[in-house]
Amino acid sequence: MFKNKKILILAILVVGGLLISFSLLFQKIKPKEERIEKPQMTQEERIPPKKELTSEEEIAKREISKPVDKKQEGEKLNEEAVKQEVMRAIDRIKHICLETDDLEAIGFGTMKEAGTIFKIGKPAIPILLKVLEDRNEDWKVRFFMSEILKEIPNEKIEPLIEIFQDKEEKELLRRSVASTLGAWGNKKAVPFLIQGLQEASADFRLTIINALGRLKDKRAVQSLSNFLDDPEVGMPAVRALGNIGSKEALELLIKKLNEDKKSGFKNQITDRAVVHALSKIGGEKAEDILINILNDKEAAALRIEAAMGLGKMKSKKSISYLIEALEEEDELLQIKSAEALFKMGVTSAIPEIKKAIEKSRDNYTKEVLSHLLRKLEKE
Repeated sequence: MFKNKKILILAILVVGGLLISFSLLFQKIKPKEERIEKPQMTQEERIPPKKELTSEEEIAKREISKPVDKKQEGEKLNEEAVKQEVMRAIDRIKHICLETDDLEAIGFGTMKEAGTIFKIGKPAIPILLKVLEDRNEDWKVRFFMSEILKEIPNEKIEPLIEIFQDKEEKELLRRSVASTLGAWGNKKAVPFLIQGLQEASADFRLTIINALGRLKDKRAVQSLSNFLDDPEVGMPAVRALGNIGSKEALELLIKKLNEDKKSGFKNQITDRAVVHALSKIGGEKAEDILINILNDKEAAALRIEAAMGLGKMKSKKSISYLIEALEEEDELLQIKSAEALFKMGVTSAIPEIKKAIEKSRDNYTKEVLSHLLRKLEKE
């Protein structure tokens, strides 16, 4: 029995070995399958092709993908808030204008609204101009738009020029616009304002003359000189020439003063304005004219103006003449001469000021001169 088992095991091993041998032999004979390597795809090939978009889709996609500029977004919101605040203020002004025709009352009643717009400043200009240009709007509302714009300078003068030249517009509105043009300081307005001097109304001419004085453009000198003897606007014309301060303006003012001297300075108010204008322009020629006026005992009130002007100019040449003026009987001339000497720090005038105090019978003059003396002694 045992012997048969041995034979069986041996037979199994032989058969198993034969099977393994045949298996190995079969693998060697079987041709190897070729490995087909797929070529590697590039980065571009891995990404699926983009679908072509229509122009509308492309624009929409671009807008969506655009980064949000928070600062720009904030500015847009701020602009809208400013616009709303200005419009609220204007609506309030419109409401008050409906209640009354009294411009003074409207001005008083709209002070808060005007203050709001002043604080906003330049961003309010386009809105104000739009209301000002609207011919269908109440002229009083447009008037106050111009008055507010006067305090917010702007380069765009064309809308204002158009209103200024339109004789169908209310004169008060046109005058306000003329004043605003002067306040803005844009010299492009000068030729239009010069043309406006032909207006019949003295009040209108006065407004235009003041505007030209603010603009300080020498092109206006000759036109302004035509009004020097005008009883209604002569003094403003003198002031305007003093503001312009050109050589031609100086010569015209000197000529005016010399002519008035021949007639005994009958128009003291205008002539005092001329002396003041000369001191403002300054220069050696003006200085000599003022010294001559100071020494002219027939010049009356003009001497006081001359003393003030020489002090303002700090004219060293006039010191001896101002000291002499301290001996004059005119107390106001004494005071203004002492003030001029103090402005220049002329301590050598102290003895003469003391004499003037001792001689004066007017308590007010004594008090003012004593005050100036104390200040001068501290120099």
